[in-house]
Amino acid sequence: MKKTIPIVFSTDKNYVSPACVCISSLLLNAKKEDFFDIYIIIDKGVDELSRNKLKLLEKHFVCCTITLVDFSYNIDKAYQVVHFTLANYYRLLIPELITKYDKIFYSDVDIIFRSSISHLYEIDLTEYYLAAAKCLTSLDYVRSINCDPQSYFCSGFLLVNSKKIREDKLIPKFLELTSRKFQYVDQDILNIVCKSKVFFFSSLLYGYDQTIHWHIMKGEKDNRLSYSEEELQEACSLGLIHFSGSEKPWICPIWRNDIWWEYYRRHPFFDKQYYFEKQLAFWNGDYLSLKRRIRLLIRYFFGK
Repeated sequence: MKKTIPIVFSTDKNYVSPACVCISSLLLNAKKEDFFDIYIIIDKGVDELSRNKLKLLEKHFVCCTITLVDFSYNIDKAYQVVHFTLANYYRLLIPELITKYDKIFYSDVDIIFRSSISHLYEIDLTEYYLAAAKCLTSLDYVRSINCDPQSYFCSGFLLVNSKKIREDKLIPKFLELTSRKFQYVDQDILNIVCKSKVFFFSSLLYGYDQTIHWHIMKGEKDNRLSYSEEELQEACSLGLIHFSGSEKPWICPIWRNDIWWEYYRRHPFFDKQYYFEKQLAFWNGDYLSLKRRIRLLIRYFFGK
């Protein structure tokens, strides 16, 4: 029997291709019984060609349906900086934009999934607004926005209790804060409004990003990290990878970008010429290890 799991993504015109790779990684790692009811929040800047591309994903994967949701709220006065655009705020409106479900996943599109997330949907959120992963950032900054560094969370991957957010009328509180010049925009807003009512994922599998990776690699101790060596190894091999920050793997050869490109190769809209042009640019920049250079040559000449 199929198990329906609702999930929301959001994108503007600049992130359509990464969105396709992200969603493909989710579906490639789905269990046989998983069926994803996918919603993609988009704005008027996403053209018809891009809309069709997003919808075409459901033709390539039998384990999903895809619905495009036009974002019509006026949030033009919301604070934007560097790589944080209006699309970052779309997640704040999920309970009003998608009313079919009382509980729903949200994911940024700069994430790669490497294992199924379906079991997380069983988390009991009755007393919580969200389920999320803890996030490492400046202790002083987190305190400056009146949040507890021990419970500051990342907004990139969430399980949202839409029912409770609607009942407690949180959305006006979210919107009231959108003009404030927060460093992490929507993430800070969610931490401020939802604090004390957040369920934390117990595994590092759902909160693995570059900041946590470098803390681990450097052997730095942080009392917000209390994971065993086994959990750390599991996250390295199976955890979702969040490419947070302004540098993205499709632009420059950052941390774990090889994994993003592996899923690019496996997604339905793989463009061989674009792929090799980007890899050649990385090659000329002396960014690729010997192992990756050999692998790239094999793929170019033998198509493997």
